[in-house]
Amino acid sequence: MSVYFRVDAPIYARVWFGDQEMEADMVDISEQGMGIRTRHDIPLLTTLRIRFSLFKLNRQGAVDFSAPFEMEGEVRSNISGDEKDRRLGICFIHQQERLAAAIGDFASAA
Repeated sequence: MSVYFRVDAPIYARVWFGDQEMEADMVDISEQGMGIRTRHDIPLLTTLRIRFSLFKLNRQGAVDFSAPFEMEGEVRSNISGDEKDRRLGICFIHQQERLAAAIGDFASAA
């Protein structure tokens, strides 16, 4: 899964589950995991490879972004949403301290 935040646009994710590429929207993120909305039904306890960058505006109005982070996450919840959408809760596994700190800083600034 690759997740990118774009300024003034929804958070968009590309998800790879096996060889299949899927589109998704990231709806939240914390130090422990993320929530995504997708049209694909990914089974509970599935391990996903996740790659994402965090973007934010600095005090001068310029965009600051992190180097891409790469980690694994496990699908812990899969809830039916509107129409054919699924809301997936993904728990990060083998988390790195610098990533947790970067996500915490990003979430508190949002």
